[in-house]
Amino acid sequence: MAKVAGPTPKEMLEVGGKPLIRWAIEEAIGAGAETIFIVSSPTKPEIQAFVREAQTQPWCTVSLNTVMQLEPLGLAQAVALAGGDYDAIIVLPDTLYQPFSPAKRVAAALKGGADIVLAVEAVPDELVPKYGIVEVGHGSDSVQRVVEKPCLEEAPSRWAI
Repeated sequence: MAKVAGPTPKEMLEVGGKPLIRWAIEEAIGAGAETIFIVSSPTKPEIQAFVREAQTQPWCTVSLNTVMQLEPLGLAQAVALAGGDYDAIIVLPDTLYQPFSPAKRVAAALKGGADIVLAVEAVPDELVPKYGIVEVGHGSDSVQRVVEKPCLEEAPSRWAI
């Protein structure tokens, strides 16, 4: 019986001739990462294979580590799995930035003493319910709270994470 291939993980979908995961790795390298933790699932062996192959390529100039998230319990749990007590940038392979990534500015802010840095952008009203929206303090650039996917009437701003 022939083995039927499952769907391609979104991290392995190609954009511009490269899988999304490679774009994310290159973004982290460009921001100065020395070690990268890739949180994956045992149901995505294509990602583990890609990571093994990437470590042999000249474009990959950092240490890559794969951590398994056995159950899909969300981004916070995925970040916790990487562990450690160090500055970290979370790069998601389903968001590509053009013409440049905010990762370098985020890394610079962390090195400059910031505790937490969020990259945000203004979104039109019709997209507000699709994002985490930040409330910024009056007269400052500090985030007061994040409202996850609010209806337009309850959104504290149009700044999406």
